[in-house]
Amino acid sequence: MNLNIRLKKKLVRASFFTFILVAITWFLFFYGVFYKNLPDLTMRARFAAVAVLNAEYLYPDWDNELFSQSEAVLKMTLEERLSFYRIILTKCEIDGYRNIVFIDVIGGDARDLLENLIQYKKSKLYEFLSSEERKRIDSWIEQLPIVLAQI
Repeated sequence: MNLNIRLKKKLVRASFFTFILVAITWFLFFYGVFYKNLPDLTMRARFAAVAVLNAEYLYPDWDNELFSQSEAVLKMTLEERLSFYRIILTKCEIDGYRNIVFIDVIGGDARDLLENLIQYKKSKLYEFLSSEERKRIDSWIEQLPIVLAQI
């Protein structure tokens, strides 16, 4: 009986340390994504983007998290909002219904986002993006004028 208690304690300790290790690894992954690839992203925009990215990897309906973060995004400055939009555009797969949600989140910032994406494409930071991320930005540069014409 005493052996079972020892075994349970060891199992609990091992589970705890495994959880801590996984949590640290997850944090370092996102830390690396944001600080290496997106040095201009502010702290508030990082937190909102991490919430959306976590939801994308964990849940099939992550667009709900994007919509719930829209309230926090509205409290940010324009520059922070544009950084947030750009990280979501480059790191998340936005298709179908998510297009509608994302355009709804962008709202009145669509024109500013278009100008920001055009400027970003001309900057040196654009060169560090993967080919998939570049395609996403190019696609949105083409799509945003259509959205602006309908607003």
